Amino acid sequence: MITPVCKYRIKEDIQYFLKSQYLSTSEFSRLVHTSRTTVVRMLNGSCNKSDNICERIYATFYNNNLRINTVKEELLKETKNNVLFHGSKDGLSKVSINGARADCDFGQGFYCCETYNQALSFVWRKPQSCVYSFSYSLDNLKVKELGCDLQWMLAICYYRGYLNQYKSSAMIKTLIEDIESADVIIAPIADNRMFYIMSQFSDGEINADVHFIH
Repeated sequence: MITPVCKYRIKEDIQYFLKSQYLSTSEFSRLVHTSRTTVVRMLNGSCNKSDNICERIYATFYNNNLRINTVKEELLKETKNNVLFHGSKDGLSKVSINGARADCDFGQGFYCCETYNQALSFVWRKPQSCVYSFSYSLDNLKVKELGCDLQWMLAICYYRGYLNQYKSSAMIKTLIEDIESADVIIAPIADNRMFYIMSQFSDGEINADVHFIH
């Protein structure tokens, strides 16, 4: 009989948890109902962990309302100046835009989120999915930043294929040239409600006219 090997990064997760909760290995072993020797061997990387003990440890985290991923996110943000998260359906061997879809919010690119849960929400249904954290610097990079405004909506509509009839518009051309000349785009993430509004906008059901009464 072959004993399944735990593929979780459990050594790292235990270390994060001990550090964040100020626990000793003895206290942790009592919490997860295993021996201190087993915990120490896990931390030393010398224990052949089974899926059973891994699941038991993570279940204990969850049942005690201990969100290890939230803990890791908080610790990363405390120790790193700038941190972003990326969800991958099949795992990464390197950072690349190869294979990225051209019809995403701002075209083909490597998309990251400000929080772990945002990144996780795009990939959690896939069994081989992973969430990665990246420390970054924007020094010497050209950055285009968009808020929840008309430019943001028009850019997403363009890349999502809702503005094909307006591609020759001078305003659209200028906006897209500005975006595509940038190294980094910083902007909100469009959700399903946004896609519904884009559809209405492209169908002429709503427009961009704004009436302000002071």
